[in-house]
Amino acid sequence: MKSRHLLAALTALALLAWTAPAWAEQPAEGAADRPGLHGRILQRFDKDGDGKLNEQERAEARKAIAERLGRLAPWRGQLLKKFDANGDGRLDEEERAAARKAVEERLAKFRQRREELLKKYDANGDGTLDEQERAAAREGILAERVKKLLQRFDADGDGKLDAAELTKALKTVGQERRGKLLERFDADGDGKLSPEERAAARRACLRRGLWRQHLRRRLLKRFDTDGDGKLSAEERAAAREAWKNRHQQDSPAQD
Repeated sequence: MKSRHLLAALTALALLAWTAPAWAEQPAEGAADRPGLHGRILQRFDKDGDGKLNEQERAEARKAIAERLGRLAPWRGQLLKKFDANGDGRLDEEERAAARKAVEERLAKFRQRREELLKKYDANGDGTLDEQERAAAREGILAERVKKLLQRFDADGDGKLDAAELTKALKTVGQERRGKLLERFDADGDGKLSPEERAAARRACLRRGLWRQHLRRRLLKRFDTDGDGKLSAEERAAAREAWKNRHQQDSPAQD
C-alpha cells in the first residue's frame, strides 16, 4: 500500500515539477497569496519580498528546479514514454491533461484500496490502523497473494506448489517483473536494459528505499508530538490531514 502511494505521489510531483521552470521565469505579481506550487516558489525564493522573482532569485529557483527534475528523471522518462503521443520529447497541454487524469485515477484506486483495508482490518473503528491492525493487514495481504499464486499455478489443485509448479511460478513472475522493468527503463526500446539503463533502474530502487527513510524521518520530526519515535492514531490523523490539504493546494484546478 505504501509503495503504491509513494509512486503516485512521485508521479504527481514529476508533473508539477515540469510546469515549474516557466513559472520561475515570469514575474509573479500578487502570487504570494495564491495557494499551490506557484505561491510556494515565491515563498521560498522571493528573498526581498517584492512579490516577484528578480534575476538572482530566478537563477536560484531554476537551479533548485533542475536538481528536482534530475532526481525525478526516471519518472519523467516514464511519463514521456507513456503520454508523449506526438513524440516531440515534451508534454503539451492535451498530453499533460491525460497524464494528470492517469495520476488522479491511480490516486483514486489507492484511496479505494485504503478504504477496503480499513473496512476489513480497522477493528476498533477509529479510522486508522494501529500496530496490531497493521500486522493483521500484512498477514491478510500476504495470504491474498499466496491464494492468487495458488490459483494461477497449482495445476493439480492440491493446495500447494510442488517443484514443477514452483519453478513455473518463479519463471512466470520473473518474466512479468522483467517486462515491467523494460517498460519503465528501456529508454531506447531495444527490448533489453543497457548498462546505463540498468544503472538507472538500480538508482531508482535505491532512491525509493532512501526516500521512504527520509519521508519517515520527516513525518516523525513534524508529527511525533510526544517524541516516542512512532506516530499514534492522532498523530497519523494529523499527518494525513496535512497531506490532504497540500494535495488539494497542488490540484491543477486551483493553480
